[in-house]
Amino acid sequence: MTTAAAHSGKDGARITKKEERRVVFASSLGTVFEWYDFYLYATLAPFFAALFFPKGNETAALLSAFATYAAGFLVRPFGALVFGRIGDIAGRKYTFLITIVIMGILAAIAVPSWFGIVESRAVDSAANQVASDLRLAHTKSTNQLAKWRVIISPEKAEESAGPDYYLVRMTSAGNVDSSTSISRTLPDNTKVVGVPALQDDAVVTTLYSILGVSGPTRSLEFSPNGSMRNLTAVAGSNNIQVTVDGSPVRQINFVDATSRIDLV
Repeated sequence: MTTAAAHSGKDGARITKKEERRVVFASSLGTVFEWYDFYLYATLAPFFAALFFPKGNETAALLSAFATYAAGFLVRPFGALVFGRIGDIAGRKYTFLITIVIMGILAAIAVPSWFGIVESRAVDSAANQVASDLRLAHTKSTNQLAKWRVIISPEKAEESAGPDYYLVRMTSAGNVDSSTSISRTLPDNTKVVGVPALQDDAVVTTLYSILGVSGPTRSLEFSPNGSMRNLTAVAGSNNIQVTVDGSPVRQINFVDATSRIDLV
């Protein structure tokens, strides 16, 4: 009768070749899964970078995704120092369970916070875009000695719904110069809120037919003399808000007489 080859472990217990192969296989399989996760992340980073980081700068979003990827490698030596020692004292099985529990707790805390940070950055980016375009319309008006309007469409949370607002040049006759109109779209899930109905005038009718804008709009008209006119029927509404479903919110205030734009 033959017996499986065996040798003594650290505690004197007999370890057979079969058990040894099983341990090696299990350890190798765990390592394969671990590095497969890293491989998937690195491969798909160019695709999901725009989903988790604000749009508008693809390079910055990709670098942010890879910075998160690098963090996994940077903390590995520190994890080995701490949990390697615990494994030597309490055993690898219990150390593994401890690390799984810690990862679960941290994930439950970090994921909501992470999405909150991403939404906040998206709102900041969208609000800066709107404020910059308002200042652009003011600059174009004073440089070209012609009136420019920023016409904000109703709330749109998806890019597929069309542009969120337009920059249009007015002719001397008070009509829209469609050849110079500029359409702007905010990142997904961000939108401009607090847009009351625009006072009826010929520009609205012309704009609707040319650009396909419908529903209530907010229109801000910049004049060559540096002033701004808030074309809305709601008195005292000299601000607009950019948000993602109501929170977080960035507000843009403006002063009619001086065309001052403040982002708060």
